[in-house]
Amino acid sequence: MIKIEEYAPDGMPNYHHLQPIVDYLLKNGNESCNSFLWGNNRTGYFFVI
Repeated sequence: MIKIEEYAPDGMPNYHHLQPIVDYLLKNGNESCNSFLWGNNRTGYFFVI
């Protein structure tokens, strides 16, 4: 089970609390569609698989 904290800890990137989900997806055969893991726009951070 993956527990998602409501917010990233102080001093960490805003998406830090979501990283366990990305790690799980990558570990289970998914790949990023981009050369980077995290992107951001006016609505927040995103990860595209």
